[in-house]
Amino acid sequence: MPDDFLAAAYNEAMAVYGSEMADAQGELLRAQAAGDTYSAAKATQRMANIRVQAQEYDRMAREHVASQRPPSVDRRTDVDLTPTEAMRVAGLDPNNSDDVEVYNRGVQRLSRLKAQGMYRE
Repeated sequence: MPDDFLAAAYNEAMAVYGSEMADAQGELLRAQAAGDTYSAAKATQRMANIRVQAQEYDRMAREHVASQRPPSVDRRTDVDLTPTEAMRVAGLDPNNSDDVEVYNRGVQRLSRLKAQGMYRE
């Protein structure tokens, strides 16, 4: 439930920033129509401040969400195999060009699967 509450609070805050930005843009249009450069400058300053506040709020929210995730575990150990050792474990001869090609195709396929999110270590 706290996640739902925080998500609702985030959405509410971002809606307020959006409303404030629309209001500031309206001030800019009114100042422009009146030829009032002072008010136009104030409106653009307000717009810049709103943008910075919204971006900082979004960054803070993302940092909070990230802090709630468990840390990623590096599963690599001191016993990781070198390519030559991996070939031998797989029954391939690292000195045979055909076996090296089979190994390289397997490594490329594994890379594609990881990129597609179909394989995780």
